[in-house]
Amino acid sequence: MLGVAAETQASVQCDAMLYMPTSDARLIALDPATGARCAGFGENGELDLIHNMPFKQAGFYYSTSPPVVANGLVIVAGSVNDNYDKNSPSGVIRAYDAKTAELVWNWDSGNPEETAPIGPDEVYTPSSPNSWAIASADEYLGLIYFPMGNRTPDQLGWYRTEHDEKYASSVVALSLDTGQVAWVQQFVHHDLWDMDTPAQPSLIDLETDKGLQPALVIPTKQGDVYVLNRQTGERSLR
Repeated sequence: MLGVAAETQASVQCDAMLYMPTSDARLIALDPATGARCAGFGENGELDLIHNMPFKQAGFYYSTSPPVVANGLVIVAGSVNDNYDKNSPSGVIRAYDAKTAELVWNWDSGNPEETAPIGPDEVYTPSSPNSWAIASADEYLGLIYFPMGNRTPDQLGWYRTEHDEKYASSVVALSLDTGQVAWVQQFVHHDLWDMDTPAQPSLIDLETDKGLQPALVIPTKQGDVYVLNRQTGERSLR
């Protein structure tokens, strides 16, 4: 009933904010005490996540996981429907000011070096690898970790670029400040089997022969569990 309340109540100035993604690609900021929309966030407490998408078919893009709030940002990824159309929305990951919804950076795995906010008349890369599972953040290291899916069509390889091949079916660490890639570890090369990374990375501190190391633990669809140094992405923690 919270969503119904948000639709009918007037917006208010919020001291605390609850962020709710919707199945029609919106991000709504609510007052957690009353369910009212937060007036200062986007347009009347709402942000349209279809902005700057190259293709805007209804139902092709939406968030399947909660956004991550870290360092004053609300960071949103989304799912792009598998195998429907080679001309689909982008798998871009975007960081917005958590109070105002102003775009701070955008990481598009089809154009990974350019993370400054794009202009109103520009579009992100169509069908680029997306992140539909839950992300994790380490504010101390200044990194956020995304499990990455494939580009669509998921089981057809000839449309893929060098960036698709690098970032699909992996875990990628992005700078919280800029969205730039800190490291990437890919689990399936040239994935034609829809073996995208399906789970939230767990962040732990692990005792090793080299002392205490910051680790990231992530399972895959192949039944493997990877343990990585979450600062560098390296596999060897011994």
